[in-house]
Amino acid sequence: MGEEYIRAFIAIDIPGEMLSPLREELGRLRGRIKVVEEQNTHLTLKFLGNIKESAVPRVAEAVQECVHGQKKFSALIKGVGVFPSLSRARVFWVGVESDGIIENMAECIDEELHRLGYPRESKRFVPHITVARIKYLNDRGRLRKIVNAYLPHVFGEVIVDSVRVKKSVLSSRGPTYYTLSEIKLG
Repeated sequence: MGEEYIRAFIAIDIPGEMLSPLREELGRLRGRIKVVEEQNTHLTLKFLGNIKESAVPRVAEAVQECVHGQKKFSALIKGVGVFPSLSRARVFWVGVESDGIIENMAECIDEELHRLGYPRESKRFVPHITVARIKYLNDRGRLRKIVNAYLPHVFGEVIVDSVRVKKSVLSSRGPTYYTLSEIKLG
């Protein structure tokens, strides 16, 4: 019997309740749209995919290397957008601003993990919280109205005091996330 593989990622957990009104509005869109559950709200710094469970301690060490000396900080949850574009929206997201701290963390983590053999990210990192995944919509005009309404919206501020290595267990009910390692900020 071989070693167990897990679906892993590195993230900052975000309190999901601040996005509840937006979630409700997105849930009323007609089409195939999956709104992320409140307890699963997070900002992904790096998606690792399927890795050996035994690799988790080394991944956590790499994250520790990147956040060493970083004090806890404030991040502003503000604005919305879609990837890749409004006409072909597949992901609805909320923005996160941190004066570049999160971007620097993600860049360092990407570099440290590349040294361990993980592939580099191919796209520029944009700090965001995925709120919904869209297969198709019956009314893109309604989506445009939601984007325009929430574009300038400030959802709140959060104190970031840790980074977590997490695993995702997929089921027919959707994903369940488990924290495997928590790296505290100073």
